[in-house]
Amino acid sequence: MRERPRGVTVVAGLTLLAAVGDFVFAILVLALCSVGGPPPSGSHPSPFVYLLVWSPLVLSLVSFIVAAGIFNRTRSAWYWSILLWIASAVYHDIVALMLFRGMNLVLMMATLSLATFVSAVFIVYFQSEQVKTYFLEPSN
Repeated sequence: MRERPRGVTVVAGLTLLAAVGDFVFAILVLALCSVGGPPPSGSHPSPFVYLLVWSPLVLSLVSFIVAAGIFNRTRSAWYWSILLWIASAVYHDIVALMLFRGMNLVLMMATLSLATFVSAVFIVYFQSEQVKTYFLEPSN
């Protein structure tokens, strides 16, 4: 049995940390939405509210599952992690655009760059031969 590369453990831990962060963000958004009370009858909340509330819950659930798969060296975790990081980068970019729309352009661009950069680093690392061999070759 091959030894797990140290970077895989770090990425799994950071994915787990992102899952916790997304979950806390979703709970925070739910709490802030509930403070305002229900919308007046006849009016519907913006579709972006649903994006802000449900997307981090789904991302956190998928992140927990992917992190567990990475720790347990499941073949499907390699594929799902790539999809998760792409979806996560897109989601965090959309949220940054929505939250910082009227604010400082530098803050918005820094958030966009950070979300995309972290996901890109994870994807590039998981494309390395060492990680591909670890996940995709059958274990004895």
